Parts: sequence; structure tokens; C-alpha cells
Amino acid sequence: MTRTQWLLVALAVSMAIASWYFKDDISDTIANVFSKTKIINGTVCLDGVPADPATLAAMDGVDIDTYALARMVQSEAGVLNDSGKLGVAFAALTYARNAGKSISELLLRAKGDANGYFGQQDQGRYASTSRDPSQSAYDAAIAAIGGRVPDPTMGADQWDSPWAYSDPSRADTVATSRMAAGKVKVVLSDVPERKLRFWRKA
Repeated sequence: MTRTQWLLVALAVSMAIASWYFKDDISDTIANVFSKTKIINGTVCLDGVPADPATLAAMDGVDIDTYALARMVQSEAGVLNDSGKLGVAFAALTYARNAGKSISELLLRAKGDANGYFGQQDQGRYASTSRDPSQSAYDAAIAAIGGRVPDPTMGADQWDSPWAYSDPSRADTVATSRMAAGKVKVVLSDVPERKLRFWRKA
């Protein structure tokens, strides 16, 4: 084989490996490119203005709690497998229940003008709700809300993704802080800890 042919083979193999590695939910990522909504200054907008959450839910034909949770699942775990999606859905529901709130109340609470709308986590939200939900995000939300499957996190109400920190030492800092607050780490058997780990009360 010529050098060019070897390079083409190497490129094909590299692409195959990358596709396998990120296979968790490539279809969800591609689907989200065609989102109905856009993010403007951190807030989810429709036709250039902050999107009414009830309207968005109605457009998808679901209730506001299911819609809010599905948005959060897509935003927080859209590239993960079904177990990862289900885990964050359960953890958010546990946090909401412990706070005496509905899941939509929890996820729509934000700072300032962002309050009452979906958007990025850095607006003071419990979790990000910036992305339109995919079918797999809906599947996870519906399963968790309906209690049709066991909670894989065993009662966790927080999570984080070590690989998402720009400073790798941040992962250790977060872990130390949460353990000091009396929490223990939960890692799902089929989701690597570097991608997602949960925290529950000891």
C-alpha cells in the first residue's frame, strides 16, 4: 500500500474508534442541532424572546414537569447512555422532593430576569435546562417520574462530571467538599466515573 492509502486507512480507523467512544448518544447530539429554541444571554428563547415554559411543553404535548425534567436530562446528560440520563433524572427528582418543590419549580428557579425560564446553570439554577429534549431524554424523565424503574443512584440528589472541569484538580475539590458535607459517592456500573458521579447523604 502507498503512504496515502495507509493514511486513509488510519483515518478511517481513528474515526471508527471515536464513533465507538462517543457512541453514548451521538444521535441526540445531532438532533439537538435542529433545536426549536435558541439561547440568548443564557436564557432559552423562542423567536427571539424568553420562551414561556408552558408553551414549550404544550408544543411537545407533555405536562410541564415532564418537559422540564426532560430538558434537564438532555442538558446535563445528553451525550451519556440511558443509565446516565436516568440517573440525573432521579437525582433531580430526589432534590426537588427533599426541597418540597415540584421538579418544574426547582428547574425554573433562577436569578433575576432569568427566573421562571429555562436556561444555563450559571444563571443560578440547580441544573442546566438549556437544550431541547430528545426522545431518550423524555424516556428517562417519564421512567423516573413514573417510578417504573428503581433509582440507580440510591437516593443521590447531586452529581458532577469530573471530565468537564477545565482545571482537573477541581474534581478533587468538589469531592472533598461534598464528603465534608456528609455525602458519599455513587458511581453507576455502566457509566465511567470520569463522565458522571453522584452524591447522596451517607
